[in-house]
Amino acid sequence: MSAWPGIGVLALTLAFIGTAAAAEPPASVRQFRLDTVVQQDGTAVQTLHVETAVNNDDAARREAQQPVAFSDALERLELVEAYTQKPDGRRVPVEPGAVRTQLAPGVPNAPAYSDRKQMVAVMPDVAGGDLLVATWRRFILQPVFPGEFAQTSTFVRTIPWDNVEVTVTTPSDKPLRTEARNGPALEEAEDGGHHIYHWRYSAPATTEDPAALSPLDRAPRLFASTFPDWAAFSRAYAALFAPKAVVTPRIQALADEVTAGTADRREQAQRLYEWVGQHVRWVAIYLGNGSFVPHAADAVLANGYGDCKDQVALLVALLAAKGIEAKPVLINLGSSYTLSGPATYSAFNHAITYLPEWGLYADTTPSGAPFGTLPLPEYGKPILLVTAAGEMPDRLPPLPPGLASERLHTTAVLSADGTVSGTSTTEGHGPYATALRTVGRASRAQGAEAFAAAQLRSLNESGHGSVVLPETNATGLDYRVEGHFTLEPHPEWVEGDSFLVPTGLRLLARTGDGLIGPMREQKLPVAEPTPCYAGRQEEELSLALPPGHRPSRLPKDTTVEGSFFRYESRWAFADGTVTVRRSLVSTTDQFLCEDGRRAEAAKALAAIRRDLDARIDLKSAE
Repeated sequence: MSAWPGIGVLALTLAFIGTAAAAEPPASVRQFRLDTVVQQDGTAVQTLHVETAVNNDDAARREAQQPVAFSDALERLELVEAYTQKPDGRRVPVEPGAVRTQLAPGVPNAPAYSDRKQMVAVMPDVAGGDLLVATWRRFILQPVFPGEFAQTSTFVRTIPWDNVEVTVTTPSDKPLRTEARNGPALEEAEDGGHHIYHWRYSAPATTEDPAALSPLDRAPRLFASTFPDWAAFSRAYAALFAPKAVVTPRIQALADEVTAGTADRREQAQRLYEWVGQHVRWVAIYLGNGSFVPHAADAVLANGYGDCKDQVALLVALLAAKGIEAKPVLINLGSSYTLSGPATYSAFNHAITYLPEWGLYADTTPSGAPFGTLPLPEYGKPILLVTAAGEMPDRLPPLPPGLASERLHTTAVLSADGTVSGTSTTEGHGPYATALRTVGRASRAQGAEAFAAAQLRSLNESGHGSVVLPETNATGLDYRVEGHFTLEPHPEWVEGDSFLVPTGLRLLARTGDGLIGPMREQKLPVAEPTPCYAGRQEEELSLALPPGHRPSRLPKDTTVEGSFFRYESRWAFADGTVTVRRSLVSTTDQFLCEDGRRAEAAKALAAIRRDLDARIDLKSAE
């Protein structure tokens, strides 16, 4: 890739150790210099020099291994120099044997996907107060797109950046389109037939920087690209993609077999979509972590696995075999909702398919998304349609009201010894059905009982149980999972201590979490936007009490309303059973909660948190 992948590794590590409040940050970047010389054909040489000060022993241990990722198929990486500088100025160099190459994290053990590697320099004799110095050189021998170069650099705010310099040198007739946000300052110059772009940046660290959106949307950052615009990017990708989605005799035969018995074109498209999702195992290699070029559709079919772009290539080829037009679409699966002006590789990390005949988008990677729906995080995201004519970016519409709903129904019994046992039924509709099917696959892979025990632990409960899944793998709009559970005894509940009514074997988010913002991000500033979705969440929790017991009092009913949502909770006690029913309905027509809507949502989420934390305590019945 033409960006420097190792930057992200370093930044993420330093961000993790640099968020705690302290007079002196555990680590800081004293020098960060990234110099790139781009040739006319898009090949380039990049030199990265980083000096990291580690101010305590824990930070030193974390930074003692310096990894840099690279593509073995496209690039050559070498460590020019690395050493630990002690406070007295003494340098302890990294020995050749302390530099090793290995598969990058997240790369599966599949030969067709193993070109993504990382080189790791193990820094010697590291302790608090040292300066870790490393210089790397990357040779981009084959650009991702012939003749083109693109680069993105982000600088998280929880790291002190004492001195940052990023330089890109290009031939004068190969200009860059650039953009910088929140700090980096650009200077440009001409020198001997070359154009030099030089950014400078420095900033102290903030103690914390809580946010729901990606650093690509909000952090200090810079973008650079030789593409004149996104339409050119679309055309370039189409040229790479088209030869991989060819209809071969094997693909034609499969398309005919899967669609046998129906002449309805939409049903044919749905059958082929479902076949790819169910029969081609997804290998988790994202765009940007490896080459943008998919494998040939015929090879993906033969292998029985592929990443997102491979699945798209196969689906496009199968649809073409039935005369159905389909186009690749680039999208971001993370929390980024804006695009840079320059066309860079960091903007998109996922591929889905567009079927213009019905104006719908299809994503086979969840292996269970109902045809015509997408996973929740994809709604409202920027997209780029890949065509030979070239397209400018567009945006998926927000999630429409009425498509997404989830419901949890737990019935439990509290025994005299404090044991709680019961049944939880989770129902999902639309995108929530997709999420629930993912849970079901995890249960099958782990085993029903092991999965249930792990799920209870994740809910801070000890106990055992099992999960009962539907016999069919159909990808309809609705999906239902039943779970049975028994919790370890809580005798203190029977003796009068207060407690939460158990949610049981809960598999999806709590009512109130996600639709109008993240529930538990209490430190998130009101000014920070969050993703928002239209949808419905419901839960009904009932707990039958031991004979001779009743709640001393019930929590108050709660209603929280805003301009685009309504939350309710209702409590009752009858026939020896405590019941609470909660619901949240969001009708937002926007993909982000920001400004006034974010303020409404933040206030509501605080009230919902208090309601979810409402407790009961028991007394003897009179």
